[in-house]
Amino acid sequence: MTFQNTRKRLLALSISSNFPREVIRQFTPNWFAATMGTGILSIAQDTSLWSW
Repeated sequence: MTFQNTRKRLLALSISSNFPREVIRQFTPNWFAATMGTGILSIAQDTSLWSW
């Protein structure tokens, strides 16, 4: 999906009456896993014995 297509889709969603619900519905488990993975890596780096 290109930037222009994403922009048009968000504009169409913002016009609809259930905008927040549709945006939240687009967050799939993949987004959650990426966020949690980033947090876990940052904590592991902070508590590791080696200095980066």
